[in-house]
Amino acid sequence: MIKFLTVRCLFLFCCFIFLFAISGPILAGTPQDNTGGYRLGPGDVLKMSILAGGEEQVSQNLVVGGEGGINVPFIGKLQGAGLTLQELEKQIIIPLERDFFVDPQVYLQIDEYHSLQFFISGAVKNPGIYSLDFTPTFLDLLANAGGALPERGNLAYILRGVKDISLTESDLTESELKDTISGTEPIIVDLDKLLDAGDMSGNLRLQSGDTVYIPLGTRLHQSTTKVYVQGEVRTPGVFNFQPGDRKSV
Repeated sequence: MIKFLTVRCLFLFCCFIFLFAISGPILAGTPQDNTGGYRLGPGDVLKMSILAGGEEQVSQNLVVGGEGGINVPFIGKLQGAGLTLQELEKQIIIPLERDFFVDPQVYLQIDEYHSLQFFISGAVKNPGIYSLDFTPTFLDLLANAGGALPERGNLAYILRGVKDISLTESDLTESELKDTISGTEPIIVDLDKLLDAGDMSGNLRLQSGDTVYIPLGTRLHQSTTKVYVQGEVRTPGVFNFQPGDRKSV
């Protein structure tokens, strides 16, 4: 009986060692899986390896061009911008398998990120353009910019899909801000809730190309809500309201 238990324990131990050994490659691949949803952009540098016939046929770096194209060995130019790594691998494998190799394997890895750029300006310590190797949240970008100034306003604006805008001044007037973002639908972040009250619902995930603008509270009146007043009052209408305001209408 004891001999049987010993053999059984030894068998289970060997099974455990085997499972632990094969888990290595899986764990090693986990960081790369984090790029699964990332879409390539101009300037990104990729490492590419093509295997076929049990041998490595090509190993080199590829650069996404300014117009989104990538020059791939054997194939020529393919559109890479806007694709994930997995999507691009499929685009490469199809012509390789059709015209050059039997059952080729293509491996792509991002070596350098250059298309993940974010702009932050206004009431922050270090405004400017930030090229990051990850997709930041609002607080991540704010931390990279050294944090908000004490005289910041209570709201921040995330401008998405806006090209060639200039928000380098921290003291834009309300009319200047409206002119700058006209035709856009900015995402508004309540800084009082996020930074002071710790309400993380406003810590939004940014997208590459986003612009964050934090006005100075002393230069731009930022109402958190609007109050509609009508009926038997002296001045009916729509009024901006700040917490603690006391208005007579």
